[in-house]
Order: sequence, then C-alpha cells, then structure tokens
Amino acid sequence: MTLNNTPREPVTFTQARERAAKFGSILTIPTFETTPEKIAASIDHAIAAADGSLDALGKLKPGEVTFENTIRALDDIGYAANMVANRVYLIKETSRDAELRDAGTEGIKRFEKWSVGLDYREDVYAAVKA
Repeated sequence: MTLNNTPREPVTFTQARERAAKFGSILTIPTFETTPEKIAASIDHAIAAADGSLDALGKLKPGEVTFENTIRALDDIGYAANMVANRVYLIKETSRDAELRDAGTEGIKRFEKWSVGLDYREDVYAAVKA
C-alpha cells in the first residue's frame, strides 16, 4: 500500500460535517464554560444526569433488559458525562485565567471521584448481567 502525502486543500467545518453525516456521525463545535460557576454547574449537571439515567437502568427487571436499554444506554451515559469532563479538562489545562483553571481542577476532581464509584453500582451490574 502506498501512502499519498500530497498536500490537499483545507476542508471547512461545514464540509467536514457533511462528510461525517454520511457515516452517521455528528460534528459540532463545543461551547466552553466561561466562568468558575458555569464549570461547577456543568459538572454537577453531568453527574446528576448520569446518576438519574443509571438509577433508571438499575431498576430494570430481568425481563425488561435489552441490549439497547443496558449496554447502549451505558455507552450513551458515559459519552454524555465524558463530553462535559473533556471540555472542563481542556479548560483546566489551557485557560489563561487562573480562576478557570482552578475551577476546572476542582470539577475534574469531583468528576473523577464520582466516576470511580460507578464500578460499585450493583444495581447497574445486575441489570447488565441479566
């Protein structure tokens, strides 16, 4: 196989989004939090939303369990929560504002502490095992 390293014309965001759509992917430009309060609120909301979804998943009876409402749901829950954490982590590492970096550090600490507990959710394990 030969690689073609010929420079190509730059691709616009719109062109990239159209190409991605052909494969069922969605490209968006993230909106970043701009204050320490917004960082804390985003982390709080991500954790609360994920916990609510995990609680619902954990209440499924064995006869109600499907791939869609367990395995796929777990993936969707993790994706949504991690999108927030990834944004906050980027702010933590790159912001010129010390207050934003500090808020990002605290937010990531809370997120990581919460995420460690996910491995101990017996209700979710029981639903997935079913």
